Amino acid sequence: MHSDSRRIISDYFQSVSDGNIDEWVNENTPGFSDENDHTDYIMEVIHKQFLKYLVDICECESCGRIIIDKFVSGQAISFKPDSGRYHKVLTSEFAASRTE
Repeated sequence: MHSDSRRIISDYFQSVSDGNIDEWVNENTPGFSDENDHTDYIMEVIHKQFLKYLVDICECESCGRIIIDKFVSGQAISFKPDSGRYHKVLTSEFAASRTE
């Protein structure tokens, strides 16, 4: 992630310096307008890189099945517990204390 972000951000500042920022924005942050500032562009680049490493995990309250959804690829993998019961393995201590 670090090298990709570094290259893209370096390219961004080079485009600013060369006066080609509109072209860079169209290629790297589609949907952004000229009204966005430098921080918005840089945060978008970092966020896109971060999303590559994100997964969603949830636990079925009926059967306890763990479902892992890979955000970028859209693939989902599931695991069913031997007991077939909901164990609240993903429930934080804070959330658990609020429901008891």
